Amino acid sequence: RGANATNLANNTLGGELDFISYTGRDEPGRLRYEYGSFGRQGWHGAIGGDETELWDGRLSISGDRFSGYRDHSSSQRNSIRANVGFEQPNFTNRTWLSWTDLSFEVAGTLSQSEVKNNPTAVYPMVWVRDPRRNVEQARFANYSVWQGQNWQQELGLWAQHTHDNFVTPAVYVLSGGNTYGALWLSSLSINQFNYRVGLSTERSDMNRDLRQNRRETPYDGKLIGSYAMTAENQNVAVDAGWQAAEHWYLSTGMKGTHSIRNVTPRDDQQSVRQRWFLITPKLGGIWSPQPQLRGFTNLSWSHEAPSFREIISNNGAINRLVPQQAFTVEIGGDGRLNAGINW
Repeated sequence: RGANATNLANNTLGGELDFISYTGRDEPGRLRYEYGSFGRQGWHGAIGGDETELWDGRLSISGDRFSGYRDHSSSQRNSIRANVGFEQPNFTNRTWLSWTDLSFEVAGTLSQSEVKNNPTAVYPMVWVRDPRRNVEQARFANYSVWQGQNWQQELGLWAQHTHDNFVTPAVYVLSGGNTYGALWLSSLSINQFNYRVGLSTERSDMNRDLRQNRRETPYDGKLIGSYAMTAENQNVAVDAGWQAAEHWYLSTGMKGTHSIRNVTPRDDQQSVRQRWFLITPKLGGIWSPQPQLRGFTNLSWSHEAPSFREIISNNGAINRLVPQQAFTVEIGGDGRLNAGINW
């Protein structure tokens, strides 16, 4: 979470999700089908293998359909994912390719009394305005690791194209764009000290049209605003850890972030260009009096730059916003009582 997230490029207060894909070395394949209430169906098929000691690969196809518990709450998703890897004792490289098409209807809110009396219903306006979202995304990523006895170098590259149509009861938010970035990490261990230095850069170029949602009227689809958007993040991070005593480990880190959020209307009016330089420090300690017992405390700062959904209002206005900030204090512990009980 926040400053403790392991991904250098993470800049959100809530932290990160780490998705770990199966590789061809994990399993030769699988086939699954699911069926459930309210029109729920899901399927998944995959094949993989490591025909040689150096190379492996995997391909998976999956999808699901859901009619939904409430009216106007159906959804569907289709995805194709593939990865191929090369592994040697001191070097590994893996490439991922993925395509996902996701769409879902939005049922909207209900009053408390309606939730009790008719929980599957929606307001009549939902049927008229038909709020929904459809996102199609294609992604490429490549990750390499070089390692020795006490050092490791990591290099990551990624690019993705996203097409996003979001229909709200008030507006059509039609977006599309490309994101690409790179990440480099260097780790070194010397006696009781561990060091890590990292650099990352990422950029998104997006276009967005806002149009009125006035279905069944002459004003439906009327252009509210058309925008070109650019988002950038550059990060520099330095972390250090010290085994101060037999049972004590201290860690500290500092990340500097340069963020840009630019919005330019197509009529070149009311353009907003914003940039921020953010410092995110952290300090923590771990106490391990025995292998099955650990206590820890941590202080961390977090920053999150505004998103374009916040910068561009549904009425077309462009807002000047500042990053959110958070300061987090954590105290905790974990251990094992016996072979079957952890706390």
